[in-house]
Amino acid sequence: MNATQSIYTFLPACSSPAKPFADLGRPTKRGIKKCPKCGIYNGTRGMICKNKHCDAVFKDYADKRKLSLDAVRLVGIVRQVYSVRVRDRGPDHRGFVQLPLLNPEQDALCFVDSCQRLFDDSILKCHELEHSETALLCVHIDAAIKSQSMAAPIEVQKEVLASLKVSKEIKAKLWQLATEKEGPLVQRVSRTVMAVKCQVSPKHPLGYLHFTFGCTKGREIYDKYYCSCTEFMVSGIISKASNVRLKCVHYYACICALASDPKCAQEFSHFINYELENGSEGPQVESVKSTPKPDRVPKLKVVERVTKRPKFKKLVPNVFPVEIKVLESVEQVAPSGGISWGFIEWLSYVTESINQTMHFENYGNLNTLVFCIPEAFFQEFTKRIPSIYRENEVFPAFNYRIMNILHLKEIFDTPDVKLKISKRFIHDNQKGYIEYDVDANISCQSSFIFFLNVGQTTVDESDNTNNPFLIEWIPGVTNATKIGQLKLQYKYGRKSTT
Repeated sequence: MNATQSIYTFLPACSSPAKPFADLGRPTKRGIKKCPKCGIYNGTRGMICKNKHCDAVFKDYADKRKLSLDAVRLVGIVRQVYSVRVRDRGPDHRGFVQLPLLNPEQDALCFVDSCQRLFDDSILKCHELEHSETALLCVHIDAAIKSQSMAAPIEVQKEVLASLKVSKEIKAKLWQLATEKEGPLVQRVSRTVMAVKCQVSPKHPLGYLHFTFGCTKGREIYDKYYCSCTEFMVSGIISKASNVRLKCVHYYACICALASDPKCAQEFSHFINYELENGSEGPQVESVKSTPKPDRVPKLKVVERVTKRPKFKKLVPNVFPVEIKVLESVEQVAPSGGISWGFIEWLSYVTESINQTMHFENYGNLNTLVFCIPEAFFQEFTKRIPSIYRENEVFPAFNYRIMNILHLKEIFDTPDVKLKISKRFIHDNQKGYIEYDVDANISCQSSFIFFLNVGQTTVDESDNTNNPFLIEWIPGVTNATKIGQLKLQYKYGRKSTT
């Protein structure tokens, strides 16, 4: 019986099957690297060796993990200040967090601009009618509490500072910042960000700021920078004259610190070679004064002495003598009866004068108080100012910019008079806004809390800037009695409680 004929057409069978991946070309070792400990190949992005019996951790990963931490504590200072990474603002954006020695979760302060905790840390929350004792921790404070990492301080050498191509004033200011008692001048908190010491200001109340270095896309060297103390676009140090921005003192502080460390000097060689005299590439100009040749002896000229005296005419003014009677006997001054005014009594008067200016009409105005006092009083007054505030000299005056409301209490509080930092005002239909009296037990619908608007610890509804409490001193107003002028300037803010 004949077999049934198939309706399918079959292709001729191949004698030898094709080899897979035969057309890929020559094999390479791209994308893999050999473990230096056991010799097994791993991927270039691998963190640890894939060999279970090998515990090698790759150096690149270890360094990157060390330099990209979320929170790093600054060293060399008494306070617990942390540099915290702000993830929602970019990979290199960082802010500061201060943790107290006790109760870090409740009394911690976050100084990140975009953080809601900055508003919640307002000292006015103690005056709110409905206040919850449990405050939520922000991610920045939480990262600082959990962090065990320390910043890397970089010591500044005096020889490097001397070779910097800047004016003597900037060198003196840099050396003054570097030799201060508390904290190193520059600390490295990440691969590209440095924490630099600065003056206390409304923008930087902790006395530190962040300085960032960067690389242009496609280049492997650091060639651009940004400082949080000034508002300027990031630009390269070698560029057109129209794009070059102002180089602040913190920029030169980073250059001196990086040049003092051998590893950092190699990493940031592009900046260091440009700024330091020894490494700068430029035309060498010879001195204008040429040294005399040894075979030539300059001739000495003898100057003849003048023996003749010059003739002058005497001009006698037609002035008649005037007799002035001077009392030879000293009159006895009547005894004062033991009347004296001490420093504490004067400071109580100043504190009471500040409290009397806390009126509802003074909201938003710059209040100014002027006192003429002996210089001995001001020397005693400066002892009450915390050491973190530096004396700024603006000729002929010296000023302090107080940025913390608690520091003001420390300065102006006396046993007799306490500084009032806030008052509550209620609205009266006949008298307008009057001060709220607790004993009166009056119910009100609208009320405001009036407060001293100082630093970041206070928040105003309309003026959210950090206003300082300015203390200005002008010495030598009168030379004989040694009297100077003390001027206080401050602002008040308000916050609605309804």
